[in-house]
Amino acid sequence: MAIEPSGSRRLTGPNLFLPGFGVVLEAPVVDATAHALVSAWQTAVGEVWAQLDWPVPVTEVHRYPGFATLAASAPEDVLYTACVANETAWALAVEGQALAAGSHRTIPELRANSAAERDPRRLQIAEAAGRHGVRFLADDELLSVGSGRGCKVWPVRALPDPSTIAWDEVHDIPVALITGTNGKTTTVRMLAAIATAAGLTAGNTSTDGVQLAGAMILEGDYTGGEGARTLLRDARVDVAFLEVARGGMLRRGLPVETADVAYVSNIGTDHLGEYGIDTLDRLAEVKLLVAKATEADGTLIVNGDDPRLAPVLDVPRSLPVLVDPGELPSRGFARHRGRLGIVDGARFVPWLEQADIPATLGGAAIHNVYNALGAMAVATQMGIDRRAIIDGLSAFASDPKTNPGRCNLFNLGGLRAIVDYAHNPEGLDVILRTAAALRPQRTLVVIGQAGDRGDEALDALADTCAAHEPDLVVVKTMEKYARGRDASEVSRHIWRRLRDAGLPTERLALAPDERAAVRIALEWGREGDLLLLLSQADRGAILDVLGRLGGDNWQPGTALPRSIIGGLQ
Repeated sequence: MAIEPSGSRRLTGPNLFLPGFGVVLEAPVVDATAHALVSAWQTAVGEVWAQLDWPVPVTEVHRYPGFATLAASAPEDVLYTACVANETAWALAVEGQALAAGSHRTIPELRANSAAERDPRRLQIAEAAGRHGVRFLADDELLSVGSGRGCKVWPVRALPDPSTIAWDEVHDIPVALITGTNGKTTTVRMLAAIATAAGLTAGNTSTDGVQLAGAMILEGDYTGGEGARTLLRDARVDVAFLEVARGGMLRRGLPVETADVAYVSNIGTDHLGEYGIDTLDRLAEVKLLVAKATEADGTLIVNGDDPRLAPVLDVPRSLPVLVDPGELPSRGFARHRGRLGIVDGARFVPWLEQADIPATLGGAAIHNVYNALGAMAVATQMGIDRRAIIDGLSAFASDPKTNPGRCNLFNLGGLRAIVDYAHNPEGLDVILRTAAALRPQRTLVVIGQAGDRGDEALDALADTCAAHEPDLVVVKTMEKYARGRDASEVSRHIWRRLRDAGLPTERLALAPDERAAVRIALEWGREGDLLLLLSQADRGAILDVLGRLGGDNWQPGTALPRSIIGGLQ
């Protein structure tokens, strides 16, 4: 059995394992040795921490098949050293050694590293920020207090004496955390549109990047701490909406300790098996970490129709969003008879028609009905007035400019195409239902999956697609997202599963990449058909091609222009 630990990392915010800062590693254990090894590790952690003159650690153990996560609290200014110290404690447990005073080979080195990493001034500023009730954010390069327009930032190598900081100039801006399996990015973008309608300078983070006042200032996946710190340290920001992903929460914890509002959109089958999170109930526990940020005086908002989220509505200062509830709740936001509004004492107060929100496609895009309700609830709890909420949502079109890659609908001479990011069974089911509600003559679906999903996840995606009986499914290979697995084997596996689920082979096709899959779709389509193009690898190119086709008045059934073919190679 391998004994080397993996996944050793710092916990820099509220997290799944500890009440505060600390470190965690993933240790290989089997049932026969688990109890003894874990007990030995807990003893060794206490001994190592004592040798380093750190406070007695709080430890937490989460056990999974074949490994365990071992977490220990540690002072926030020595977390790099604490990672190595935790690995040392594990090594002692494996070796069956007791730690005599100063005897282990790494203790002198750990003491030296701890002394070098210590930063009393950082701790003093953190304590002062706590007394003044403002946010404290720190990384390897910068330290800041307050947020947005009330933020002050310094290099970590040139920190001021806390007594010299003009604390009366330091304050926070409203912050919301948005998480869930699907809908996060669209919801933060809706919220930014609402805040803009209210005359505020809005910032948001997402899997696409960091945006300020509608402009992208950083591109890439910024759903973790780096994106949050970048945005909250920008003195132009009035209000911030932070998309918070599962991976970042498990690696580091929440990006901020407090938030005014947190919203959980739904719990679906995605990324199961990573970090030991292998059930939807455990995934819900991870997503609901955002509730820790609202415990003081914030509000937790959840999709009340999701059975794994509804139970937390007993928590004080929680609100549901619901679509067509049979019986109106006493509070929350809901769709009722095609209108979206607020529920107050079981009385429904309509705010706007769903048809007035372009992103809902007249209500056909049910996922965007949920996203709109979530945005309404979050914005209301952040003090944004009803008029701005209505104006912001009424102006929000899920098009390539406003919401690229999320339910973008194109009309190409009577052939319709939807570009969407759906990449898990729940997201695929929703977008397929949206497509069906548009009543096409025939439907084509382009699907694929990343290589870090197991066969069971691939099967679930294929089964969901097959259940809707599309007229043609083009399975794409995504070499860009191979992630350690043969990308072509992933696409072939999905193709075989679709066939085994009942789709005849003449309704199945394989494509070497996403661009080739879209070319197959465009050459197949005719007036009245709908192409559902699930795009992850080449979204920008696909959106550009469809935009040019629409602008050139291309007609389905005719040859694709040579310039378009070039863009799909």
